[in-house]
Amino acid sequence: MSTPSTQVLPLAEWKQLGVHASAHPRTGAGNETRGVFCIELKDRSIQGGAWDAEMLQSIWSSVAEASGEDRLLGDLGDSRKVMVTDAANRWVSVAATIVESAAALGVPPHDVGVGIGYAQMDPWTVDLERAISLATAAASQACEKGIGIVHRSPTDEIRAKRQRVISRLVANALEGAEGLRLAFQPKVDAHSAAFVSSEALLRFQTEETGLVPTLEVLEHARASGLTASLDRWVLTRAVRTLAELTTDLIPIYPISVNIRAETAFAPDFAQFVGETLSQARVDPELLEIEFREEEMIAHMNQAEEVISSLIDLGVAVALDGFGRSRTTLSDLRRLRVTTLKLDRGIVHEMMSDESINQLAHGMLHLARVMQMETVAVGIETEEQREHLRDAGCSTLQGFLFHKPMEKDEMVHHILSCESFV
Repeated sequence: MSTPSTQVLPLAEWKQLGVHASAHPRTGAGNETRGVFCIELKDRSIQGGAWDAEMLQSIWSSVAEASGEDRLLGDLGDSRKVMVTDAANRWVSVAATIVESAAALGVPPHDVGVGIGYAQMDPWTVDLERAISLATAAASQACEKGIGIVHRSPTDEIRAKRQRVISRLVANALEGAEGLRLAFQPKVDAHSAAFVSSEALLRFQTEETGLVPTLEVLEHARASGLTASLDRWVLTRAVRTLAELTTDLIPIYPISVNIRAETAFAPDFAQFVGETLSQARVDPELLEIEFREEEMIAHMNQAEEVISSLIDLGVAVALDGFGRSRTTLSDLRRLRVTTLKLDRGIVHEMMSDESINQLAHGMLHLARVMQMETVAVGIETEEQREHLRDAGCSTLQGFLFHKPMEKDEMVHHILSCESFV
């Protein structure tokens, strides 16, 4: 069936033309890379509503005219159309045509929003209907960028659905539902390998999701605006664990928690920490808060203020991932941290790269001069242990000694005085 290139067809009629992934709509030639554009227009002017139906029809006619005879344009409403294409990179020319057409009608370019969603069809998993659905969702997302494109595939849809599910379940868990818990990885003395403290590690697991990697949980929490709530949950639960251990009358060791900068920089964070410790009747010296080095260095004034407030409470503060940023002696003096935690990459690379090895030795020497504790993470071999110990690192953490464990297992280790030999 021949279709004039300037005609914008109703979608139902457009689908009846037999467009599918493996057959060209005109020639029947095989083309397994065919895809669908969904093009969405948005009036970004301050007043809004300046585009009437006649203007929109004129713009779409220009797009159909410029698209060529081997393209079809289908109708999804006044401000949204779909187009079959075998060239995903044509979106720039399509967007340019729209902006130029709008400008010819008196619409300033900065008032034109163009969101283009692209979904590739294939003869096995993505048919025309599915591709239109994927592209339409992607176009709405792209339209928020002003002028842009978002690619969407079934894998992306699965990922997005998983994100929604995890975000919902994490939010429910923060309100008291099951799923969130803490595991604890011991830290040991570099010389004796005796238990000296532990790090609280977030775990999330439900029947619906299984065990979700912690980094994925944190990504979903950030996307859902739950980072601060999640960080505060971890801190509160760690303090509660310290209180429970005190009640059980066993030897008590410090617990550290990792807190994101966006949580720490809230005006009431230090107050929250103080109140949490006070309500649980936990000695502040038993809590250590770890901050990522790059986050603190990037916001020195805020970092200096919050760290000083925590130190004044009696809480220990560590710089995690130390060595990734260009932290100076002056920076360390301002921040007043009590512990430097070497970046995992440096710990691994110092064994094979002499320049990294010298850098690590320099950092450990600096820490000793400033009377700071040092921790090396990711210790997996005896060679690493000996190297870090001889370099002057005071505390080690890694699978060579202990994997993360539940609280009861940690208590067992404390009571049995087990250490790595």
